[in-house]
Amino acid sequence: MVLKKLERKISWDLYLTAFVISLVIFGVGIWVGLQIEQEVNSQLMQSMQSTNNKMLLLSNLLLLENDSSFCRYIEKEMSVFDDETYQIGKQIGFMEEKRGIDEGLKKTYMELEFRDYLLSKKINEKCNSKQNIILYFVSSSNCSICKAQGEQISAAKEETNTRVYTFDIDIESELISSLLQKYNISRTPSIIINNEVYAGHEGIVTTEEIKSKLVS
Repeated sequence: MVLKKLERKISWDLYLTAFVISLVIFGVGIWVGLQIEQEVNSQLMQSMQSTNNKMLLLSNLLLLENDSSFCRYIEKEMSVFDDETYQIGKQIGFMEEKRGIDEGLKKTYMELEFRDYLLSKKINEKCNSKQNIILYFVSSSNCSICKAQGEQISAAKEETNTRVYTFDIDIESELISSLLQKYNISRTPSIIINNEVYAGHEGIVTTEEIKSKLVS
């Protein structure tokens, strides 16, 4: 007896339906992801605006009141601003590493950092404070050791009375250009500790080396 080959009918409707469903699921996933990203960006921008407004009030106090009696209050408020700014920076760094980040958002953050930095300098002068200040210049596109160097700086910050401000030289900004010109920086990573430049290191400056250059 001769066995007849059974011809399988290809159900094109079934395949097409499965393809359309997969496409819809994929599209919905992208849309949800974008909505979440926009919401996070919006929340970060609101946080930066809130911190900036409080900084402006403190700046006015520094300008209008020359009485050192307010130093304790000002220093306490600045420690709060520093923590807020630092936490925002960590969120931005995480987002940038995972998905990339809007350049405008990062530029706004660095402007906030700069205002924080100026306030810290002013408080050091007016209140005779011994707050260490580190400026850290990185490149998000061309610096293989910047992340590792940043971890060493963060460790030093946690163990000392230090404020750290990070600036990405890849961002198009007159502010960044002015800082690079002021400190004559052309390579990354570059570190400025209490106005002393440690620029363009070939290797990583360790936490202990950083701490040795700080005022205790």
